[in-house]
Amino acid sequence: MSIKLTELWWLFTRQTVSVKEENKVRECITLMVKRNFRHLPVVNQDNQLIGIISAQDIIDSINSLSLDPEIKGYSDEAFFKLLNSNIKEIVTKDPLCLLYKSHLVEALKIMSENNKGALPLIDEKRKLRGIITLRDFISLLGSNVNPIGLKVKDFYTKNPIYIEPTERLLTAIRIMSKNKIRRIIVGHSNLLNETQGIISNKDILRYLDFGLGYKFISVSELLQTKVSKVMGNPLATVDMDDDVKMACFTMNTLGIGGLGVLNNQRIDGIITERDVVTKLYKVKNLDIESLMTPSEDLSLRPPW
Repeated sequence: MSIKLTELWWLFTRQTVSVKEENKVRECITLMVKRNFRHLPVVNQDNQLIGIISAQDIIDSINSLSLDPEIKGYSDEAFFKLLNSNIKEIVTKDPLCLLYKSHLVEALKIMSENNKGALPLIDEKRKLRGIITLRDFISLLGSNVNPIGLKVKDFYTKNPIYIEPTERLLTAIRIMSKNKIRRIIVGHSNLLNETQGIISNKDILRYLDFGLGYKFISVSELLQTKVSKVMGNPLATVDMDDDVKMACFTMNTLGIGGLGVLNNQRIDGIITERDVVTKLYKVKNLDIESLMTPSEDLSLRPPW
């Protein structure tokens, strides 16, 4: 049998963790944290794809509540009602998906043009066969540091949003939801030595999952926590004149999805998995297939 290493079924099809509409929001938070996922496909009793839920969906749903003690209508009850509700209220139904035997460039095109962080893979009967994410593409691109002649400065997002380390968690949730971003740099200014780290939506879910394990902690206490106590990692950086493959290699090696971009010891912007994948697809005359073809011995791969 002739096998193409750039067919999705060979690269990314795997036993995929999924949930059902009857699952609770709280259960999804725990599952995402435990498995280090940002997306969970939603299936019916026949394992057919019917939706997808993301970490950002949960952040947005929390933001939609009146959780600020300074705002009239605040209550712990509203928060716990959300956590114990079925996810069918917040999932993205009938999501974009792709046949699992499609080509990876087709997946790259769909995700790039539709600004998606994940794409469920299905068979002809719409049964879930796997999922491909931005992280998968970065893993391929970041498997080595061989330069491709494209600079970080052509990919990154300038003027990133900052948040003070002493700001409360609720403020970070508000900022992420309002600006549709998954990461915020934590620091006093764009000077590298005044930057403490970065907070992501997964950091927030991880902290909520941890805090909710203690029944005596109120929602108010959780959401008033300083951002500096919630952020998961110090800010890893890359220089704006580095090859973009160095950014991919760094993200892949550290298992993170975003890097600060340096310009003369100042944080000039941020480069994320989404920045790379979205803009790489738009580069003219670039052989994406060769760039993303893994170099490995087929005999080492399991015969799924």
